Amino acid sequence: MVSLCCWLPCRAWQARTRPICQCDDCSRALFFLLSEGLEILGPCCVPELLVSLGMCNRRLRAAILADCGFEGTRQLAFAAAAGHLCQRGNFIYFSRGGGVVCRESLDFLSRAARVAKRFRAKVHIDAHAGVHAPGRLLAKSVSETRVQAVLLSLAHEGLSASQITFTAWGKEIALAWPDECMARAELFFQLGGREIPPRPRYYQSRSCELRDGPMCCGRLWRCWIRLQLHGCWLFTRPTIY
Repeated sequence: MVSLCCWLPCRAWQARTRPICQCDDCSRALFFLLSEGLEILGPCCVPELLVSLGMCNRRLRAAILADCGFEGTRQLAFAAAAGHLCQRGNFIYFSRGGGVVCRESLDFLSRAARVAKRFRAKVHIDAHAGVHAPGRLLAKSVSETRVQAVLLSLAHEGLSASQITFTAWGKEIALAWPDECMARAELFFQLGGREIPPRPRYYQSRSCELRDGPMCCGRLWRCWIRLQLHGCWLFTRPTIY
């Protein structure tokens, strides 16, 4: 398989200075990816490769656009950018026992906000407390504090409130990784009914169990009002499980 080094999926939101690539790799790729080859490649290929090939050559991009339409091509580009960003994980780490986002996670949040704004995708936050948190109510409070920290970080990056949903799980899901030394939040991108990265199985066993008993957090609700009064966001009342 040809390695297309002239375009990176992680730069999907950046403007290209050279719309047509004449490098040898792209020419060879175009040679064996005619309309018949593209038809076979589409169902079995990773989105990143299709987006890379489409950006490298105008003729190939037109063929993909004719087959998928604008919305399909946009979703391919979104899958490439979000998948590349989450390649090393979609975790947000915090100081032990607290609600301060660790420095190494701030860059991830900044890039996540740019991807969401570029493709008008939604971001879902699942916040957790550590498995050793003392008591269910305290664990719930810790996870709510972490939701608020992530919300404020995304708001600082200019992400619209209509693009964000969240759930504070307490330590219910943290039981799935008892060996983790640092509790965390997880971030998922949503566009066109697709979620990236795919949601792990440990959420499936808990979602139905907690869906019947929503609990609204007063502290988070006051945070929404404060942001709204400052003209930062217009938002509807959140539901926290």
